[in-house]
Amino acid sequence: MDLIWGPPGTGKTKTLGTLLYALLKMNHRTLVCAPTNVAVKEVASRVLSMVRESFDRNSEALFCALGDMVLFGNHERLKVGADIEDIYLDYRVKHLMMCFAPLTGWRCCFSSMIDLLENCVSHYHIFIENELRKDQEQVSDNNFNKTKDNSTSHCSETEKVHKTFLEFVRERFLSVAVQLRDCISVLCTHVARSYILDHNFEDLVCLIHKVSSFEALLFQSNIVSEVLEKLFSPPEHLHNSCESSVGVEYLLYKSRTDCLSSLRTLKGSLDE
Repeated sequence: MDLIWGPPGTGKTKTLGTLLYALLKMNHRTLVCAPTNVAVKEVASRVLSMVRESFDRNSEALFCALGDMVLFGNHERLKVGADIEDIYLDYRVKHLMMCFAPLTGWRCCFSSMIDLLENCVSHYHIFIENELRKDQEQVSDNNFNKTKDNSTSHCSETEKVHKTFLEFVRERFLSVAVQLRDCISVLCTHVARSYILDHNFEDLVCLIHKVSSFEALLFQSNIVSEVLEKLFSPPEHLHNSCESSVGVEYLLYKSRTDCLSSLRTLKGSLDE
């Protein structure tokens, strides 16, 4: 047994933090206890800052994997601040509960993105049908409740312009992408690497890049909505001329295929 001793300011916490960081890198499970909450927070903060610095030095690191560290204790007494809340047990449980919830968790996010990318054309047609039905109902109501300016009202309803396919996909994609990114962030940050496995972690980071690339292409200004709709149609409806298309629409088509492949592979791997 070794004793680290010294007056205040001589580096005891720094030394202990360095030892704990080294043990963490060696995959040694270590339990640290202290007689005061202040001491526990100081040690936790020191180790956490070293872990974050190691990830910051990696320019390709999107997430700091903290799942192998956990701080626990009485919340009121610990008074956990924003600097160390990522490793605090209560904070972690709250985020993991949302990430693994049956109806809103990561499986739902993956399935929603797969469904959107794969079936966006059919979803758009259903959307348009519903909008046209609403328009017809509104016209019927107007005809039933005729007023002096009924003809003007009827004209404005029948000439209503609906969303284009591109506008529809952009809106739906942003909604699903936010939830997907949040779930991936929780998985990469709060699940231990031994459970999520290194190849899944790397694939999740890669998926974030692919989704971001698709989004960047999707919001370019030179996209022709009708061409994109044809390219995103099911294979049996894909015209031969579309397969030889060039331009941003075809790049989106290829990017969508790449995203779908990664989403399906990762979903299957994580399910196991």
